[in-house]
Amino acid sequence: ALYSNYASFLIRIEDKNKDEILKYSKKAVDLYTEDKDFSNPAIITCKFNLAKTYEYCGEYNKAEKLYIDVLESKINVFGEYHNDVATAYIGISLFYSNYKKNCKLSIEYINKAIDIYKMVYSTDLHPSIALAYDNLGSIYNKFGNYSASEKKLDAILKIYRNKLGEKHIRTAEAYGTLGSIYLLQ
Repeated sequence: ALYSNYASFLIRIEDKNKDEILKYSKKAVDLYTEDKDFSNPAIITCKFNLAKTYEYCGEYNKAEKLYIDVLESKINVFGEYHNDVATAYIGISLFYSNYKKNCKLSIEYINKAIDIYKMVYSTDLHPSIALAYDNLGSIYNKFGNYSASEKKLDAILKIYRNKLGEKHIRTAEAYGTLGSIYLLQ
């Protein structure tokens, strides 16, 4: 995991030596693969970090394959309805939105994450759901569907006001984002 963490650190500081970053990310996955314990959550995390590394290096097809592998691994380890699975769906959704410019798949995956969160938390009013709605609203906004984005921001605002209060920073940010959507319409 140390190799994977180091590679992630290099990405965060925007190190331009992409070959070195890839070397460390691959080394982490290789070390875990030697143990043949493919259900170990640590190897799943290392694979996710390698996918992020491929994404950073512009190798989008390799990143896509690994994101899907991470999702399948999480489903195998945790079951279909687990917050780690929802998080994997969100990661894939953002990848499709940012790099593959595939609005349909991006929305499909984030909606799966939202459905899982609702089942896991047995409520529509959880901060993880609000963050997923925020991502979904951003995706709608990115692809020009401002009315759908507005609806998601209204849902976020309801959650934040209910759970965090009217004066919380997240609530204020949601009001600001909603205001910017009104300007775009």
